Amino acid sequence: MSSIPEELYHVIIVRLPAKSLLACKFVCRNWFKLISNPEFVKSHLHLSLTTTSGNNNPNICISSGKKIYSTKYDSLLSSASLKEFKDNNAVEMYCPFDSLNHVELLGSCNGVIFLTFRGDEYNGGKGFLCLWNPVTREYKQIPGSPNDCSINEIGMYAFGYDDKIDTYKVFETVEMERTNSPKYNVELETMEWVYTKSYKVNVYTLESNSWKSIQLIPYEFAVNAGVLVDGYPHWLAHAGGRIPFIISLDVSNERFEEMKLPKENPDEGHRGKILGVLEGSLCILSHVRYTCYEVWMMQEYGVQESWTKCHVITHKSVMLGSPLWKMWSIKNGEILLKKAYENLVLYDPWNSSAKDLKIVYLRVLNVENLVESLVSLKSGTFTGSKNNRTNGTKMKRSKKNDRRNHTNPKRLKKNN
Repeated sequence: MSSIPEELYHVIIVRLPAKSLLACKFVCRNWFKLISNPEFVKSHLHLSLTTTSGNNNPNICISSGKKIYSTKYDSLLSSASLKEFKDNNAVEMYCPFDSLNHVELLGSCNGVIFLTFRGDEYNGGKGFLCLWNPVTREYKQIPGSPNDCSINEIGMYAFGYDDKIDTYKVFETVEMERTNSPKYNVELETMEWVYTKSYKVNVYTLESNSWKSIQLIPYEFAVNAGVLVDGYPHWLAHAGGRIPFIISLDVSNERFEEMKLPKENPDEGHRGKILGVLEGSLCILSHVRYTCYEVWMMQEYGVQESWTKCHVITHKSVMLGSPLWKMWSIKNGEILLKKAYENLVLYDPWNSSAKDLKIVYLRVLNVENLVESLVSLKSGTFTGSKNNRTNGTKMKRSKKNDRRNHTNPKRLKKNN
């Protein structure tokens, strides 16, 4: 490799998959130094995100409530049973604390997965939060927030990257007080009582490994975890008897902003709405009672007038059963829909066709896109290591991989 200019092999190496780069770290001391460099990690992540956005068969992770699986979209679409799912290259991910009886997938960002764990025998049954990079197997258990409350008492969670200070943040809201106050209704020209709640916002910063409380907000969020668009989490919300609206969160400035929904015809009887992401743009799925779902896309971010109705869904696989909970686009413009108490539905808007994706013996609670990265959580704790005391037999199974994937100074010295 000494005959190849350093700039050239840098260009070659940065295009390798993250898992291959872990092995390349042990080729020689120079490669270990290069691949461990934070700037190289950022360059690799940027290239991976760019490649993933144009990939028709990206990586995804699936939560069943007790286990997390990693697979490709094509594997998900072609599996009718848990056996077929595993046969189609789906891999059970041995996440940290996997002996606990419940794990929930709340989101992912830059290859880092945001998880909540619950277990009666751990942490007094309150549950706790965790960040995990499944490629490097590094994890970080997040300390308890200032309010010291149960996971079930949290109104909202958010996870994102702060590009100003190069760190990751977790946000949570905790209900603080409820009020019932009079308000004048302009349309009816009457006074009415409005029931409101206020929530305290707590922020955890990975770099400092600490929490802080930043403000009180009046917003109630329709779902726990929002959708990520351009690095900003978004939710549907309401406050003080107002009509629903969209809330976005600026992770770096730790500031919430309101955005307006599309102007719909009130006579059409629009009911429930969910947020989604289609082709990288913010979308709304609006349920017109007994008739259809309308898909609206925001063509110009933040501009209400740019909302455009792009699809109308009437297929019975979508209309019947439990309400929709999540929506995002996958290959060839197809739309993947998650039902609240059921599995997934794949909808083709160009042919107006739908396919139920029911995997026997596998309950799909959440699905997230997953890019493979070398992002470090700077915790020094890894799944399969002695620090992960709850992993039991899984810890022994991973020791061989520990020796392969982590620094061994003697091997580096020999290869130099």
